[in-house]
Amino acid sequence: MVKKTLRSACLCALAAAAVVVGMTSAEATSAGGPFVTSGCPSRRDYGGGTAQEAARAAIRYYIRKDPLIHVQGRTVKRTAANTPAVEIVALGLVGEPLPGAALLKKQAMRRCPGRATARAAFWAVLFHESVSVICCLHATFFVGQHKPHHWFAFGASSPVG
Repeated sequence: MVKKTLRSACLCALAAAAVVVGMTSAEATSAGGPFVTSGCPSRRDYGGGTAQEAARAAIRYYIRKDPLIHVQGRTVKRTAANTPAVEIVALGLVGEPLPGAALLKKQAMRRCPGRATARAAFWAVLFHESVSVICCLHATFFVGQHKPHHWFAFGASSPVG
C-alpha cells in the first residue's frame, strides 16, 4: 500500500514537472520569434507573411548578425527597442509598388543576384540606429519566408562604418 502511494506521488510529481518544463520551453520558443537563416531566396520560397512578421524576422537576424552597437566609446547591446524598424516595404508582391521599392529591389539584386531574387516576394526592412548621436543612420535587411515561421534574410552591414 505504501509503495503504491509512493509510486502515485512520484508519477504525479513527474507529470507536474513535465508540464512546467513544457510550458517554459513553449514560452521560450514563442518569445524567441521566427527561425531565420542567412541566405538568398531559392526557387521554392513562396514569400508571404505580414509586415509585423517580417520586422520580427529582420530584427532577429540583425541582432544575431551585429549584436553590439559601439558608439562614442561605449558598447550597447542591440535590442528591438533601441533599433526600431522605420520602414517595411513589400517587394515583388502583387499590387502597386511604393515609391522607392524599385531602388530597394535593385539593392537586393546586387546582394543576391539571380532569377530567384528577381521573382521572389520578400520584404525590405529599414532600421534606425537610435543609440548613435549621428542623425539618420539606417541599415536595410531583406527578409522573406521559406515556409511558415521559417525566414531567410540577407542585407546590409551595420550602418556605422
